[in-house]
Amino acid sequence: MATGVAGPPASWTSDQARLAVTAQYCEPWLRPQEAFTLSTTRDTVRVVSEDIRRMLGYSIHPPFIGMVEGMHPKRLLDTPS
Repeated sequence: MATGVAGPPASWTSDQARLAVTAQYCEPWLRPQEAFTLSTTRDTVRVVSEDIRRMLGYSIHPPFIGMVEGMHPKRLLDTPS
């Protein structure tokens, strides 16, 4: 019976981008009860202080807790409402 991992050898290199998938779990106590980032308009969030933005969820806990689609949630404020 063969053992090991199927795939390209460890020394395989390429100039092409590769896709990676990570399975992650978030403890229930780390999840917000309410998604304030969805219930407050971006126009409103743009005019409040940085402290209020953090309280609304427009911040992360390093390295990545709180990311939105793999990016810092503040980037949502750069897009039109």
